[in-house]
Amino acid sequence: MTVKRTGDYPTQIEKILLKIINHEKAPFWVTIDDQLVPHFQHRKQFEAVKEGWYYSQTMGQVFIKYPNPKADYQAVISFENFDLLGM
Repeated sequence: MTVKRTGDYPTQIEKILLKIINHEKAPFWVTIDDQLVPHFQHRKQFEAVKEGWYYSQTMGQVFIKYPNPKADYQAVISFENFDLLGM
C-alpha cells in the first residue's frame, strides 16, 4: 500500500498504527519503505516498542506500528506462503 501526503500543512501525528484483518494466516514479513519491521511473538513485547508488528491469531489481525514518516511511503505486508521450518 502506498500512502501519499496531500496539502502543505505540517502533521501532528507522531506514530501510525495499522490493523489488518486476515483470519487465515499471519504475515511472513512487513516493510516500511523497504525497511524490515521487527516481528514480535508476544503482544506485551510489541506494546513495549515504538516500531514492530504482531499477529493476533485469536482476533485474526495484524497490528503494525511505526513512527510517522511524514512523507509519502510504502507499506508492504507479505502473506506469501512459508513453513515454520524454513524460517
